[in-house]
Amino acid sequence: MLARAEAREETIMKRTLVRLLGIFVLVITTLGLTAVNALAASPGGWSPTGALVVARVRHTATLLPDGRVLVVGGQTVDLGNITTTATAELYDPATGTWSPTGSMITPRSRHTAILLPDGKVLVAGGRNNNLAIPTAELFDPTTGRWSPTGMMNVPRDFHSATLLADGRVLVAGGISTGDGKDNAAEKTAEIYDPATGAWNSVDHMAQSRWGHTATLLLDGTVLVAGGTGPAFDGNYTVRAEVYDPESDRWRNVDSMTTARGFHVAALLPDGSVLVAGGLTLPHNERNVTAAAELFQPATRRWARSDTMSVARGAGPYGAGLLQDGRFLVAGGRTTTAEIYNPGSGTWSMTGSMAVSRTHRHGACERHCPGCRR
Repeated sequence: MLARAEAREETIMKRTLVRLLGIFVLVITTLGLTAVNALAASPGGWSPTGALVVARVRHTATLLPDGRVLVVGGQTVDLGNITTTATAELYDPATGTWSPTGSMITPRSRHTAILLPDGKVLVAGGRNNNLAIPTAELFDPTTGRWSPTGMMNVPRDFHSATLLADGRVLVAGGISTGDGKDNAAEKTAEIYDPATGAWNSVDHMAQSRWGHTATLLLDGTVLVAGGTGPAFDGNYTVRAEVYDPESDRWRNVDSMTTARGFHVAALLPDGSVLVAGGLTLPHNERNVTAAAELFQPATRRWARSDTMSVARGAGPYGAGLLQDGRFLVAGGRTTTAEIYNPGSGTWSMTGSMAVSRTHRHGACERHCPGCRR
């Protein structure tokens, strides 16, 4: 049992590091619509790279095994009209350019995208025509084509999706519509099995939530933290809970020290989870926090960490682990970026981007009504 647990921890850490090797591109593709920036070879510097083919926001960006980045869906603005798109494109770091690839079957924004162990990308849920959708589809990087897969049991957007240690995918929470629901916050959860292409409902969370984070821990359980609940009044929560796939049970854990939603979270090399920034109370679109805190799985408790120099929120802004184990955050209605050092427990500013970026309010490549920088 001990050997199996150690192997599982090693698999989770390797998978986490592989996903985050593309942080230099992914930090930005998850944020903005203008010409994309990447970290330059010089420490703390940013340099321009190719612009996206289609300006978009509320899309996803996924690092593929061959080093390319897949950007999918989102919303576009043309002559003041907001449209949900099915288009997808690929970034090639060797050339610094983007090229169109096959479009999804269903246009969607506010969806999730997960790289599966076989190299395909699972896209699930999201919103189209102002309704949450239950459909899911698979992208094959070798062919550039999409194929349908099983439909979720609950239509949802602004949910979380987490690749489990056994290769299945846990989806939790989000906003649902239809069947008498009018933008209802969800506490339901379900698991996708790539072997069968089917979704199975599992134990539901203790609290309805959306705009939360879900982080795979080294023991194979999943930590869900923060977000906002059923009232839709921006009542961000401090509550957190952990899901155990082996027992199919959620259990409440210690609450965070700061209520937050639309924040970022990362599994650090020592197995702890760093949570930083986000929208907070009292509810206001401009009320963002610089507070950060650490969750220790061994004690199931949170402790305040060093505060960021700049408050960041209004989306998942760019964030991810660097290869040396430090944690980079960038943007969030600002051009600034900073790095958290787990060894010292402190943040330090690094080079600023050329363009202010967020996920919720992207800066379009063209000047267009409704887009904010």
